[in-house]
Amino acid sequence: MSELIPVVYRADDENRLIDLGTADVEVTCDGQSIQGNGRARICLQPELRLSVTVDFAEHRGFQVGMTEGEVRLKYGEATLCNALPVRVRDLFSGNGKSEIEFVPTPQKMAMRTHQRLRLETAIFHIMNFRAFHCRTGHASVLFQSDPSKVRRLGRVLLEHDGWEIEIQEVPDARRVIEILNTNGGNGITHVGKVRRRSGKTFTIDVLRRTMRDLHLFLSFARGSWTPVMLPVGFDKQGSKVFKEWGVPLGEGWKSCMTWFDDHHGEALAHLYSGFVTLLHDQAMGDAVSQALYWYLRSNKAGGGVGPDGGLILSQAALERLACAYLAKHNLPTNGKMGEVLARACKDIGLSRSLPIPKSLRKLHNTNRSLKGKWRHGLHALVDIRNELVHPQNWLGRHRGKIIPEAWKLAQWYISLIILRLSGYNGQYSNRLCARWRGEVENVPWQR
Repeated sequence: MSELIPVVYRADDENRLIDLGTADVEVTCDGQSIQGNGRARICLQPELRLSVTVDFAEHRGFQVGMTEGEVRLKYGEATLCNALPVRVRDLFSGNGKSEIEFVPTPQKMAMRTHQRLRLETAIFHIMNFRAFHCRTGHASVLFQSDPSKVRRLGRVLLEHDGWEIEIQEVPDARRVIEILNTNGGNGITHVGKVRRRSGKTFTIDVLRRTMRDLHLFLSFARGSWTPVMLPVGFDKQGSKVFKEWGVPLGEGWKSCMTWFDDHHGEALAHLYSGFVTLLHDQAMGDAVSQALYWYLRSNKAGGGVGPDGGLILSQAALERLACAYLAKHNLPTNGKMGEVLARACKDIGLSRSLPIPKSLRKLHNTNRSLKGKWRHGLHALVDIRNELVHPQNWLGRHRGKIIPEAWKLAQWYISLIILRLSGYNGQYSNRLCARWRGEVENVPWQR
C-alpha cells in the first residue's frame, strides 16, 4: 500500500471557501502606499476566485473604481502583483477604518524562500475530479478514520520521461462530492505528488509546466475543465520552500459525458505518457491544445452552448486536428471538408469508425430517408454544421431531431482521434452506447 499524501489545504465544512491565512499587506496606487492586515482565501462557490480582504486603519479616499493608476498588492512574502479592488466596506462609520476586498490579476500569488529555488517533491490539489478506482496495477491507499473504520482511497501512478505523479482520492472526497451534487461549485477531490524517479531536483517553472500538462490531461479525462492548483514545494531537507495560490481555468461540478470510466482508473496511467508526448509534439501540440479547448466547451451542450452551438465548436476542433495531422505527414489538405476529415481519420487508423453508427438511430434513419446522401459520419457532420451556419432548409423536419446525435458523434470522433494519436490501446466508455458506469469496450482499432 502507498502512503497517504497529506492534504495541505482544506475547505470549510460547507465547502464554500479555502482559508489561506493572514499576513501584513501593503497596497500602492496613485503614488500612495497604505498598510493593513490581510486575509487571503479561495472562494469555491459559485465559481473559483482568489481574493484578499484587507483591514485598513485609514484608506485615505481609496475607492472602488475611482483609482487612476495601477493597484499593486504585496501580501506577506508573496511576489508583488496587480490587483483590482472590488468592494469597500466601512468598519466603523466616521473613523476612517475600512475593509477592502482585492482580486489579484492574474489570479495568482507565489511565495518562495529564495529566487534560485530547486524542489525535490511537490504536492498539488485537484478540483472536481470524480472518485475512481483501478482494477489492476495500482494499489489503493488505506485510510483509517477511527479504529473501527478503514476505507480504500482510489490511487493511480502516472509516469512519463523519468517523472512520477501519484494521484490519490482525499479522505473526505465522498462528503465533498455529496455537497457538490447538491450545491454545485468546486471542491478538492484529489491530491497529487510529483517527483523525479532519479531523485534529482527540479525548478518551479518545470513544476508549473507539469501541472499545466496535467490540467489538460485530467480535463480531457473528466470531460470538463479540472483545475490542478495550490502547489506546495519541498526541498531535499523536506522543508516547505514554495507555495503558489492560483486559479486555473475550471468549471463547477457537473455531470458530463467522457471516454474515461471511473471504474477503470488504470486507463489514466495507460494514456498519460502518450498524451503528454502528443502535447509536446512540435507539429501537433498547439493543435491538440486548441482542439481540447473547443472540445471541452462543446461538452457543455445542454447546459451551456447547446448541442447546435456545440456541434459548431466540435467541427472546429476536428478541422484543427485533421489539418495539423495531414500537414505533419505531407498529405493534401485540399478538397471538401468532409473528405479532408475522412482522409485524416483513415490515415490515423479510424477507418472502422467512419460509417454512421446504428446506435444513432435518428441520424442513421435520416440518412436512409436521404437515400444515402452521407457516405460516412464525418460527411454528415459537415453538412449539418453547414446547414446551421448557412441555412438552406434542405434538412426540413429532420433538422431538430438529428442535431443532438450529430453533436454526440462529433465529440466521439474528437476523443477517438486524441486517444489514437496518444497511442492508447486500452478500454474506454463509448458515449454513443454506454448505458452505465463500468460499461467499457476496447478502442475501435483494437477490435
